[in-house]
Amino acid sequence: MNKITRCSLGTVVLSAAVMVPPIDAWAQQYPSQDIRVICPYPAGSGADVLVRYFAEKLREKSGRTLIVENKAGAAGNIGTEYTARAKPDGHTILIHAGNAVAANYSLFNKPAIDPQKDLQVVATLNKNPFMVVVAKDSPYKNLRELTD
Repeated sequence: MNKITRCSLGTVVLSAAVMVPPIDAWAQQYPSQDIRVICPYPAGSGADVLVRYFAEKLREKSGRTLIVENKAGAAGNIGTEYTARAKPDGHTILIHAGNAVAANYSLFNKPAIDPQKDLQVVATLNKNPFMVVVAKDSPYKNLRELTD
């Protein structure tokens, strides 16, 4: 068997294994309890508004109570670590910017968690555009003027 065939066969086997849950999983109903949605920023912040918006949408779909918990501090690391240490049953979820998690992992000397090992991305909720801005009284009125 060549390398490509082995790789393809492995992918099919892995895919089939993922699609067939263990027998006891069939009896479980998700969500089976309230869902905690962790916001790693303070209440009332822009991030908190987005988290609460998406939490409400998830509440409507799941039919369960969603509790938004603001676990602010350490540039989002407190909420991220809290989520990583929670029981891995899907009832504690973090809504946070992926680039912030990655940046924090590389910026802190001894990060409490390894995002690649301790977290699993399940969805991208929104994309935010970035802007280049200058003070209103600046002589630059567009990007060309600024870069020239």
